[in-house]
Amino acid sequence: GEAIPLTLLAPQTYVSQTASVYPTFAGFISSSNQIEFRLFEFESNNTVKQLGSPIEKQTQPGVFQLSLPENRPGLTVGKKYLWQIAIRCPDAAIVQRAEFRVVELPTEIKTRLSTPVNSSQKVDIYAGADFWYEAFTEALTLAQPGKMGQLGSSLVEDLVKSELEEDADKVRWLEEIVNRDK
Repeated sequence: GEAIPLTLLAPQTYVSQTASVYPTFAGFISSSNQIEFRLFEFESNNTVKQLGSPIEKQTQPGVFQLSLPENRPGLTVGKKYLWQIAIRCPDAAIVQRAEFRVVELPTEIKTRLSTPVNSSQKVDIYAGADFWYEAFTEALTLAQPGKMGQLGSSLVEDLVKSELEEDADKVRWLEEIVNRDK
């Protein structure tokens, strides 16, 4: 089959969370391409407004990371955001999006991280508390550039399983509605 040109390495069937006001985002690109990153904040009426101007970056095939630049205002704890990556292909643009919420890191997690832990343990602590962005960013520190490494791969496998379960639940729910409304 043909390679999928762009995949975000983040939850997409639910709103994930991060404790970072300058989070790092990751994706996978199958060929060298210019990506365009945009960040949006959800307003109270559930509309979105773009924050800052788009960031363009040339990427090589494989895993790429993009951190919110420190020269931009940090994100706000308690707010919901949407990040988007677009690439231009000869016939169209491919756009992928994921939503996340910035939250306080729970005291229990702070305590567990304050004791000496290695990167692998940090990944487990973050992943166990549903802090996908921290877990994956930490996992990538152990991988070769452009690769996911063992921990990153295992996180993505778990993510795929949970996303498929979410989709399966949606499908079952829709089937129920369809059958009930016949």
